[in-house]
Amino acid sequence: MISSQNEIADFIQPRLLGPLVDPESYFERGIACYGLAVDAAGIMVAGIFGGRQVVMDRFYPEVDLGLPACVEIADERVEFRLAGGDAYKQYSDTCPDHTGTFPLFILKEALADRPLARLGEQAHFYTLGRIHDSQPCLEVWATRMQDLNALPLDPDWYPQLWELLLTEGWATSVSVYGGFGPIWDVFIGRQDWQNLVLQRIKIGELV
Repeated sequence: MISSQNEIADFIQPRLLGPLVDPESYFERGIACYGLAVDAAGIMVAGIFGGRQVVMDRFYPEVDLGLPACVEIADERVEFRLAGGDAYKQYSDTCPDHTGTFPLFILKEALADRPLARLGEQAHFYTLGRIHDSQPCLEVWATRMQDLNALPLDPDWYPQLWELLLTEGWATSVSVYGGFGPIWDVFIGRQDWQNLVLQRIKIGELV
């Protein structure tokens, strides 16, 4: 989906949000957050963190263990959980600075080249938009929906179908505190998607 440095900047623009703090004592941990997105379940969808290598080396196992975390952003403490296991794809050199590098962590469900995650009949993935956009990259989103159900879709339908997903509650916004463009959480079943599309065709909304 992202093939050049310019395209990366369309989606990811690291900026200092605040320090990572202990979720119980709120003691600063020597790690700064440069981007954070958290879904409705409190799981970090994407995060960018920076600090001295010795401090970061202690943080990586916490990501794998799925421990609680907290970032102090302005006057707000944002608490979240790390997904744990090998749930994240890690990019080590997102934005180098004098303290080291800023690793980017992003849930694999947000990567367009990964198979759809499924919970029973429901498929789950995250879809991203460019900085300042109010919709995801509709072509990428539509490709993911084709992975769910290979319905023939006219590209002219994409904006309307996306809005339908939102209004029907099949897609919800992820809380982005900075560093990323908008992100949405999509959770829908194959039959639900098929019914949604075919019903709109039947009543003449999609022509």
